Amino acid sequence: CKTLHITFISHRYVPQPTADSVRMASMVSCARSRRHRITVISNRNARPQHDETFIKTYLQPPDNTHSIVHRSIKEFLLGINIVWKMVWHKTDVYVITSPCYITALITWLFAWVQGRKFICDIRDNYPDALTNTGNMQHNNPILKIFYKLNGFVFNRALAVSYVVPDDTDFIAKYNVVPLVVSNGFDIHQTTTHKKPDDSFNILFHGGFGRMYDMDMFNAVAEGLKHTVPHKNITVTVIGQGINAHKFNPDYITISPPIASHEVYKTLEKYHLGMLFLTDNPSNKKCFPVKAFEYFGQNMPVVINDNNLCATYIKQHNTGIVADTAADAIQGVQHLYENQNTYDAMVANIKNTKQPLSRQYQNTKLLAYLETCFKENP
Repeated sequence: CKTLHITFISHRYVPQPTADSVRMASMVSCARSRRHRITVISNRNARPQHDETFIKTYLQPPDNTHSIVHRSIKEFLLGINIVWKMVWHKTDVYVITSPCYITALITWLFAWVQGRKFICDIRDNYPDALTNTGNMQHNNPILKIFYKLNGFVFNRALAVSYVVPDDTDFIAKYNVVPLVVSNGFDIHQTTTHKKPDDSFNILFHGGFGRMYDMDMFNAVAEGLKHTVPHKNITVTVIGQGINAHKFNPDYITISPPIASHEVYKTLEKYHLGMLFLTDNPSNKKCFPVKAFEYFGQNMPVVINDNNLCATYIKQHNTGIVADTAADAIQGVQHLYENQNTYDAMVANIKNTKQPLSRQYQNTKLLAYLETCFKENP
């Protein structure tokens, strides 16, 4: 395949330790390894990780601590800012990620206006997510406009890449070429460092957003301390977010966020990943990036039974799926007291994790792009 000029557009990028920045950075690395020319358009706090051309936006993306109106305005303005950069930019193809949804929608539309080929990379299913989170009612006329615009741009894209393997309901709404490109873990950053023997350490890291069940985190941490007080079991959270203040410091050690390149080194000290999600429609098809990172570092995961990750764990026996905090406490205690059970879970992770790597997943996207330009240069 000829060398392509691929432009990746993401409202965040490394070294920011967010799911979107890590996803885009891994796609860039994969494209670079296949000898393509790369440009990244992102915010002014981001940095190039290799030798890619970097175009910075003046505006910063909004965060989820603001109201929906505030975020929408900032997303719109950021979209206009990116479009201004695109006006003077020539490329073979754009890969544009969403969310920020309104930002992505504007840039998808402008890529079509430019006559450029583009891929829509979907991490959250907008506008569905607006109703699932209660930000919009189903009969809102703006929602209907979003659905029509989605259909317009998706039908004109080279493909729609999305992260959830069984999200066929979302894709079936549109006439598109679907590409499943799951988030995955970075195989080049994983380590084989031996876990500590003198304690059993449990971790939750990343963004503490509304998708997580903070009450269950606290109940499990408190229950472990009271149920097995003589055991050296620690519970730690690392990161930041709108729900950070809800963690109970009496039972949980709270640490500041770490950079994306420090994640796997940090995970060396922990035996078990912890993920408890709220019960809403969006989470039912959720496989959090954190879970991929735990599996990449050979860590079983304790999670509640309301999401896609739980289904994967039950299929492959790579962790604990708990309906209640009491179930989670009992499962963790069993793993702590039964080394053979823990070792068997770790062995299952090692035997099944290769397709979960970002490198494996991103190759599908790049191979498809190369095929498109080979057939229609």
